[in-house]
Amino acid sequence: MDIKKNLIFLFFISNFIFIIFLILKIYFYIFKDRIFISTSNFSYYPLAKNFKFNFKGKCGKVFKYPPNNKKDYVFLTFKYYENNKINNIKYNRRFLSIIPNIIDSYKHSIPNANIIFFMPFCCTNQFLINLMKKNNITVIIEKGYDDWNIVNSRFFMIKKYLEKNKGKINRILMADLPDIFVFGDIFATFSENDLILNEECRIFERKDEKECMIFGEQKNAINWMNSTYPNEIDKINQLIKKKIYNLNAGFIIGGYNKVLKFLNILYKDFKFEKRFNYGYDQSSLILKYYFDDEMKKLNITIEPCSQRMCFAPTNLYSNPKSTNLFYLNGCSPVSIHKSIPINWIINRNLD
Repeated sequence: MDIKKNLIFLFFISNFIFIIFLILKIYFYIFKDRIFISTSNFSYYPLAKNFKFNFKGKCGKVFKYPPNNKKDYVFLTFKYYENNKINNIKYNRRFLSIIPNIIDSYKHSIPNANIIFFMPFCCTNQFLINLMKKNNITVIIEKGYDDWNIVNSRFFMIKKYLEKNKGKINRILMADLPDIFVFGDIFATFSENDLILNEECRIFERKDEKECMIFGEQKNAINWMNSTYPNEIDKINQLIKKKIYNLNAGFIIGGYNKVLKFLNILYKDFKFEKRFNYGYDQSSLILKYYFDDEMKKLNITIEPCSQRMCFAPTNLYSNPKSTNLFYLNGCSPVSIHKSIPINWIINRNLD
C-alpha cells in the first residue's frame, strides 16, 4: 500500500515539475526578446531617451572638447545573413530587435553628428534600410564584399569613404552596430589629435586581472592570432608571456588623419584569402600595436574601463526604483560596449 502511495506521489510530483518546466519554456519563448540572459555579454536594451544620466559637476569633466557637429561622423556596419542556417536566424532575430534602440541612443546623444551605415550588397535588409532612412542616416550598400567577414570588410568600406571625403570630416566614431551604446556626447570627450581604443577590462577605473581579458588565457584570441599570423610564433609567445590584455577593434574613436593612418597600417599586409576569417581584425590590431613601428608613431591611447568608454562593465548600476544609470562614483557612462544592468530590463516597461 505504501509503495502504491509513493508511486502516485512520484507521478504527481513529476507531472507538476513537467508542467512548471513547460510554463517556463513558453514564457521564455514569448518574452525572449525582452529578457536579459545574465551569462551573456549581450542584453536587449531599453530606449535611451527613457532614462536619466548624471553628467553634472565632476561627472561632466569628461567633456573637454567641442560638442558633436556636422563634421563629426559615426560609421556603423552590419551584415544580415540571408540563408536559413539556425545560427544565422538567431543572429538576425537577436540583433534586429536591439538595433532600433541603439540607433535611438545615437540620435539622442549626438544629434548633430553624421551617421553612415554600411552593408555589403549580398546581405541587405529592408527593415534596417527603412530604419536608417527614417532616422536620416545615410545608407551605403557596397559591392565586392559578399564572401567577406564583416569584421574585415567594414574597415575597407570605411577607409574608402574617408579617402573620398578628405576635408569634410574632423572626428570619427567607428562602432559595431549591434552592441555599442552612446549615452552622452562622446565627441566632446576627444579631439582631432586623438586615437583611442578599448582594452577588454570590465571594472570601472581599475585594472583587475580577474575582470580583464588576458590575451594568453583566451583560447579564441590565440586561435585567431595563430590563424592570422602563422609565421609570427615568436611574437605571439612574447605577447602571451607579457600577459597583455586584449585590445578591441569593435569600438574606435579619433581624429580623421589618425584614423585613416590607423586603417592603412592595420590592413597594409592583408591576406585576401583570409578575408572571411573572424578575429583577423583583433589579431592584426594586437600584433601591430606591440610590434609595428608605424603604429607606435600614432601614439594611440589605450583606454581601460572609464566613464568615456568601457568594454562589458561589471560594476555598472541602476537603482530599480529610478531610471538612473551610474558607476560607483555616481557618474553615468558616456558609452558602453556590451552589457547593461539586469534591472534595466526586468523593472522597466520597454514598450
